[in-house]
Amino acid sequence: MGNGMNKVIDGLYLGNIRDAENRESLSRYGITHILSVYNNAKPVLEDMTYLCIHAADASNQNLLQHFKECIRFIHECRLNGGACLVHCLAGVSRSTTMVVAYLMTVTTYGWEECLSAVKAVRSFVGPNCGFQQQLQQFQRTQLSEPSPCKRSSPVQRQSRNLNLGSYPENRPGACDLYFPRSAFHGFQMMLPGHRGRSYSHSAADQQQVDCKMNSGGRRLKQWLIEQINSNIYSGLLWEDEAHTMFRIPWKHAGKQDYNQEVDASIFKAWAVFKGKFKEGDKAEPATWKTRLRCALNKSPDFEEVTDRSQLDISEPYKVYRIVPEEEQKQVKTVYTVNDGTDIEPAQSLDQLIKEPPNDEYTDIIRRSPSPMDRNCNVQSPQEFWQPGSQNGFPIHLDTTPMNSFNAVLAQMMISFYYGGKPMGHTVTTHTDGCRISPCQPPVSNALLYGSDSLQTVRFPSVELIENERQRSVTRKLFGHLERGVLLRANREGIFIKRLCQSRVFWSGQDSQYGSGVSKLERDAVVKIFDNNRFLQALQMYQENQFPAPDPTVTLCFGEEFADFSTVKNKLIIVQ
Repeated sequence: MGNGMNKVIDGLYLGNIRDAENRESLSRYGITHILSVYNNAKPVLEDMTYLCIHAADASNQNLLQHFKECIRFIHECRLNGGACLVHCLAGVSRSTTMVVAYLMTVTTYGWEECLSAVKAVRSFVGPNCGFQQQLQQFQRTQLSEPSPCKRSSPVQRQSRNLNLGSYPENRPGACDLYFPRSAFHGFQMMLPGHRGRSYSHSAADQQQVDCKMNSGGRRLKQWLIEQINSNIYSGLLWEDEAHTMFRIPWKHAGKQDYNQEVDASIFKAWAVFKGKFKEGDKAEPATWKTRLRCALNKSPDFEEVTDRSQLDISEPYKVYRIVPEEEQKQVKTVYTVNDGTDIEPAQSLDQLIKEPPNDEYTDIIRRSPSPMDRNCNVQSPQEFWQPGSQNGFPIHLDTTPMNSFNAVLAQMMISFYYGGKPMGHTVTTHTDGCRISPCQPPVSNALLYGSDSLQTVRFPSVELIENERQRSVTRKLFGHLERGVLLRANREGIFIKRLCQSRVFWSGQDSQYGSGVSKLERDAVVKIFDNNRFLQALQMYQENQFPAPDPTVTLCFGEEFADFSTVKNKLIIVQ
């Protein structure tokens, strides 16, 4: 990779393993010392002075522990008039990290500025996320502590810590003699108000660094791919040879054979990387898991492949697909189903379809306010949450046994539409009700999905959708419908309870009385069809006093709809 070694500053070069074995190149640049940073690093040439650091290019590899030794090795080489080549296998991540750590020590700049300087001479370099975090920690803990009696520069403080001798970079204002002019000019642009003064770390600067380190799906994507490739997490592996899908272990903490050290290891690693957990803190595997799940759902880089996920086996797992950037760009453009509803480009799909839990998604901006729930008829616990109702649904207070008439009232015909096209229908008959969701609920998580006595009704497969973009967006939406909604019909009417993360809007019989479209609040039991009201309307119709009442209730998943003129153009409609 690359076109040979590159000079970073006088006496310091960056390259790959081939450069370290190329005698002609080593002689041309006057290399006397070689710092090798890779697995099984060892001296190769007898006439070179080596420092070998055994390290993998993995985000959980601790390079920070080697910084001081490597910095001293490079500096002593330069003080003695030599030239040092720092290399790993490709000259991209590990070796770049060491060079950046050295530049931070002998100049007055932070890690991001020093990395920019290295990129000015070797454009394709880039430490992995874990190494960037270690550079940030090095800057924060070892280069930024001011002296109690005098505010010294990072160079002066670190030089004292390492007992480094005098070198031109240690003279104030002299670093521009050794950095490429273009790189130094970049530093000037990155430091507002900078006119040759020392770089200092204010609280705002540190916050910006923290944000850059911890923001965005791109960071998650790079981090997660590195973890999969590391092969150190049980159950975290590629699903296909093309490395477009991967499995992630998904065992519930309540299972008898749950082992926190194994089953929660990848979730813990993410919490550590995000700075949400450090050794000595109370272990919270459920919280770790929630954080990574939410990060995956938020990121446009990933979407769950529910058809491949296996949640009801002894070693359950989920399968996620890495969404190509080109596909993401297509989804971000105005998306139309049959020239009907659109997803605005300025609004992310996740913001559109999800109802974020308060503890994880308070930073997500909600869309426009939902229609007023004037006749939403949320049932209070005192009125309907009677003992014996396993699902939180109201049960009829009549103590007589369920007869055939009640059994008939429990029936519901459920029809599915994707983008206005019918995808199938089914008739439910369970008196306890049904659960509508994309997948079969895991046996171990019954409390999260409702009672196991419910009839499971699965959404039709997204593979039935012909339009590729529509199929991709619908699949993404499926990832937020995992817990689904619960429905139950009895002699009083039809009741619904929303468990899924996606927002759900409904309209039905009550819309004829002025309530319009209403939003289902999560975990609230709502009556969406009133039998008595319908029978009264039916009697008025028979007496020619009222139009024929419509027994249909419409559910719209992930999108709000204003009226029935566009309802069947939505991504997912259930009636």
